[in-house]
Amino acid sequence: MKKWFIGLAVSFALILIIVGCSQKSTDQNVQQNQPQPTAAENKTDAAEPRAGGEIIFGAITETPSLDPFLEASDERTKRTVLMYEGLTWVNDNMEIEPRLAEKWDISEDGKEYTFYLRKEVYFHDGSKMTAEDVKYSYDILRDPNFGSNGAGDFGLVEDIVVVDENTVKFILKEPFSTLLAAVGGRYGGVVPKGTYDSGDLRNRVLGTGPYMLADWKPKNKMELKKFDKYWNKDVGLVDKITIRIVPDENSL
Repeated sequence: MKKWFIGLAVSFALILIIVGCSQKSTDQNVQQNQPQPTAAENKTDAAEPRAGGEIIFGAITETPSLDPFLEASDERTKRTVLMYEGLTWVNDNMEIEPRLAEKWDISEDGKEYTFYLRKEVYFHDGSKMTAEDVKYSYDILRDPNFGSNGAGDFGLVEDIVVVDENTVKFILKEPFSTLLAAVGGRYGGVVPKGTYDSGDLRNRVLGTGPYMLADWKPKNKMELKKFDKYWNKDVGLVDKITIRIVPDENSL
């Protein structure tokens, strides 16, 4: 698990760095024949990356599906990390960071974790996230009959209780120190309550991430567009991300 977390965190960090800075690089290339800016202008540009534009990536392999609960491939994870989120995130230093939960409390006996959710989080369909959505998402993920490979990470969870609209409590059978990593792990993500009542998520996305699925032509290209209602306004400066499948790695 540690190796996977490090690789994914690094990939995500690199994408966010590119997303935050790519427009500035594009502008510099376009303007190379223009009059040189003053030192003061250069200083301003360096401090404030410009929003907008598009990034195009080349990939050798395609993901079989986009379902974050059921699809195990690394290619899926590389894409859905920009579209789905859990309660926490494990960074490249293996440190737990808040994500959809802004903070949490742990009981003295280590058997109850209370998560306090961010209040202005929206799904890509425009609906607002609540504790009911969180309970639904993690109940599905841990259900052995549902079939997610991530269920094993929640074997010690006895129950998930909605405290109020913005608070959810995980009750454990015994202390489980890696729960904070599990709720930000490879599988799952918070989706609207009842999502799977209308089918799986193989070809559709209903997440809370900074980018939403705009178009997907399997084995050809995938287009993501910036989610304007994303809760963290410092993430996702680029308007569009395109991933093109290039089977021949020599052409990348």
